[in-house]
Amino acid sequence: MKSGSVSTRVDRSAAAAAAEGSDYIHSAKMIIVIEDKEAFDKALTDAGDKLVVVDFTATWCGPCQSIAPFYKGLSDKFTDVVFLKVDVDDAQDVASFCDIKCMPTFHFYRNGKKVDEFSGSNQEKLQELVTTLK
Repeated sequence: MKSGSVSTRVDRSAAAAAAEGSDYIHSAKMIIVIEDKEAFDKALTDAGDKLVVVDFTATWCGPCQSIAPFYKGLSDKFTDVVFLKVDVDDAQDVASFCDIKCMPTFHFYRNGKKVDEFSGSNQEKLQELVTTLK
């Protein structure tokens, strides 16, 4: 993709449902997929004072894949929160800038500033932080 590009997509089950003609896709909240640093900066700016949750992930990371449906569920539940996904292999500039050492890692931002972070596939901690920080 071009520099500064952002794509929006939903999980595979929503895409499959849409392909089958289901209206599931219309009710699904999108997770914004960040592909470079410019898009990352724009997403943080565009969010204003809303909480932004960033999932740093990789396709080859087992724990990342196991928490992905839960992350998607949170994006459906917390419509007042912005959810981003950064594949560390596709957006190496973002991963490097954010000093990502392991996956999954979750960063939480408000007004463009990081307010919290944690690493690991811990659903309870992820939901607790989204709930308390929103």
